[in-house]
Amino acid sequence: MINYLGGFDIAGGKIKETGFLHWMSPNTGASNETGFTALPGGYRDWTFIDLGILCNLWTSTATNVALYMQIGYNSSSLYILSYSKGIGRSVRCIKD
Repeated sequence: MINYLGGFDIAGGKIKETGFLHWMSPNTGASNETGFTALPGGYRDWTFIDLGILCNLWTSTATNVALYMQIGYNSSSLYILSYSKGIGRSVRCIKD
């Protein structure tokens, strides 16, 4: 998916919801040209953190640690990161 969208530097913007209804300004590079409409749900670690700032989505990749993708309000980049499975991140279900 990341390669199809042009690489890590611009893929995040292509899946982010446009505007400022949910994302904080400047919502850099948001075009939602894929129709995915990634939303900034932040994450949960005893409390909810970074709502409006970060989109963190678990990947389906199974490893010893959990992999997730992250998109920020001030960048069009998409990052693949790893962290403990005990932290709450968003899930996006897609119908086949």
